[in-house]
Amino acid sequence: MPDQPLLVSALQLVDGLGGPPVQDAGVLAGTDGTITWAGPLTEVPALPENCRHITMPGTLLPGFIDTHVHLGLPGGGLNAAMLLIEPPPVRVLKIAAAMRATLEAGVTTVRDLGFLGPSLAKMATTGATPAPRLLNAIAMLSGTGGHGDFPLPHAIDQAELFRVLDLRLAVADGPTEVTKAVRELIRDGAQVIKVAASGGISTPADTPDDIGLTLEELRAAVEAAQGRGRTVAAHAIGTEGIALAVEAGVHSIEHGNGLTPGLADRMARQGTFLVPTLAVMEQTGDPAVMGHHAHAKAGRWREATEKALPTAIGAGVRIATGTDAGLGIRHGQNLSELSLLVQAGLSAMDAIVAGTRTAAEVCSLGDRIGTVEPGKLADLVVVAGDPLADITLLRDPANITLVVQEGRVVKHPESAH
Repeated sequence: MPDQPLLVSALQLVDGLGGPPVQDAGVLAGTDGTITWAGPLTEVPALPENCRHITMPGTLLPGFIDTHVHLGLPGGGLNAAMLLIEPPPVRVLKIAAAMRATLEAGVTTVRDLGFLGPSLAKMATTGATPAPRLLNAIAMLSGTGGHGDFPLPHAIDQAELFRVLDLRLAVADGPTEVTKAVRELIRDGAQVIKVAASGGISTPADTPDDIGLTLEELRAAVEAAQGRGRTVAAHAIGTEGIALAVEAGVHSIEHGNGLTPGLADRMARQGTFLVPTLAVMEQTGDPAVMGHHAHAKAGRWREATEKALPTAIGAGVRIATGTDAGLGIRHGQNLSELSLLVQAGLSAMDAIVAGTRTAAEVCSLGDRIGTVEPGKLADLVVVAGDPLADITLLRDPANITLVVQEGRVVKHPESAH
């Protein structure tokens, strides 16, 4: 908890609700880490005793949320052999650095959807290092030979690699095994369940057209997760995988490249979220980053994305930010997703809402974070300039001049390191 109340004021406030910005505005946070007031500075209430006041040029916003990251992967290319031979202390330090870079880029909450074991996740959840609020899936549940059960180069044994890296291998076939696997992940601390409804691009032995899990298996995963208060995020690139995941009732579709108008309409009716991960798709054009097998598969799906996202927008599908950071893009580049959403057809304001309010709802935290409103946690960001006029300002972490998490200042020019 913060040790004193905090007032942050800026040239304008964009509160995440989608309405017009408030000029010359401020946000007041109490020592319990929640927002007590927000609005124009002409209406600021009497300040509590010992209140710290930070005045910043630029725009004040809610802390951003990335609903699809992999903190356990380094970004800039995936080399399984290097992960295996990397000394464990080095890996720990790299993950801590990834957490800090993400937070200082203005992302105060993340959903990690695989490759972060429960022990290493404790660096974030115990406060051992500056880190975003973390919802961890631990592993991606896959059928045998699916997107989460893949051969590794140089004859690396996957089970051995995962053991060394404090990871979990979640492979299940049939509804009974799937139910057990979901329960085991929840037992180990998973706050969200990730399933592979289709094959993928980054793995060498499957394709996005492949069905990852059957409808019965997906339904078993959803039922088991919902029974323990968890939601299901479905990796789904190909059209058939998306269709099965939507039919099974998953909470969010991750990627969704093969989305059709009919599926988009159904997602909108059901309230199924889309996390398009445009940032990683942008990286697939470089074989040096994603590998030659991924580069060879990716072209068709990049083209599909150019059609899928406008289709989703037109149908009214709720879109949230997620980058796949760690796989392709580096940690700390998370907010590049917003400018890509604008290129795809969202307004700058709608892209900001996708990265705040809607992303909070994807995380089932819409009552606690995602907007600047009294009673919510004081997760705040200041960006130099006006992102409504130039959304690309958010791409550069250097433009994020202030980060507040639950009322605590975690990045400020005075504390630069």
